[in-house]
Amino acid sequence: MQALTTLESGTVRDDSMRASFNKARKFNSPGRNNPLKNLVAFDPNTHSEAGWLSFGLSAKTVGTIMKFRQKGGRFRAPEDLRRIYGLHPDQAEQLIPYVQIPEPASAATNKFPAKSPSSFSPSPSTLPDINQADSTAWEALPGIGPKLASRIIKFREALGGFYQVSQVAEVFGLPDSVYQRIRPRLTCQPGQQIRLSLNEAGIEELSRHPYIRRSLASQIIAFRNLHGPFSDLQHLLQLHAMNDSILKRMLPYLRL
Repeated sequence: MQALTTLESGTVRDDSMRASFNKARKFNSPGRNNPLKNLVAFDPNTHSEAGWLSFGLSAKTVGTIMKFRQKGGRFRAPEDLRRIYGLHPDQAEQLIPYVQIPEPASAATNKFPAKSPSSFSPSPSTLPDINQADSTAWEALPGIGPKLASRIIKFREALGGFYQVSQVAEVFGLPDSVYQRIRPRLTCQPGQQIRLSLNEAGIEELSRHPYIRRSLASQIIAFRNLHGPFSDLQHLLQLHAMNDSILKRMLPYLRL
C-alpha cells in the first residue's frame, strides 16, 4: 500500500513537471509571430515586395499587402498595419515603430495655409517644457491649432510624459513639415515621465500605454505567470513581439 502511494505521488509530480515543461515549450515555441528581422524605416505605401519579404513576413502576407495597394488601398497611419488580413498582431507591433509615411505636400499646404504678416507673427520665444505646456502654449506655435494641441496633450498623458523632443513627431496627424518648423522651439526636461511597474501592472493598465498595447501586454502577463516576476527589464527581449528598438522606446516608462 505504501509503495502504491509513493508511486502515485511520483506520478503526480511527473505529470505536474511535464505540464509545466509543455506550457513553457508552447510559450517559447516558434510560430507565425516570431520576431521579424532586418527592420529598417520604410513607407508601407511604396515599400517593395522584396523589401517586405526581407523583414521575414510570409509570401502570403506580402501578397495580401501588395493586392491591397494595387486596388487603391493606402496606409494613412502606422496603426493601419493592424488591419492587414493574415499579419499577426505581434508582427504588426514590431513593424509599426519603423513606419514613416510622408505627408503629401498638397495636404500640408491645405491644412496650414500661410498667413500674412499682418495676421500672424509667431513669437521667436521657446515653448515651455513640452511636459508642462498647456494648449494655449502649443497653439502659439506655427501650424498648431486647437485640434493638434489637444492631440499632443492626450498623447503626452497616455505615454506618461515625454522623455525627448522627437516623440512629439509621433502625434497622429502632425505633419512632418510642421514638426520640423516647431522643433527648434521645443525643450524637454528628462526624468519626468511616469513609470509602470512591470511586475505589478495589470493587463488593462499595460495595454493603455501607446508603446505596449494589448498583444504585448498579454505576453508580459503570460511570462510573469509562467516564470514569476521579472528580475531585469532586459528579460523582456525573451518575448516574441519584442526587439531592441521596441524595448529602447519602452524602458523610460518601466520599472520593476
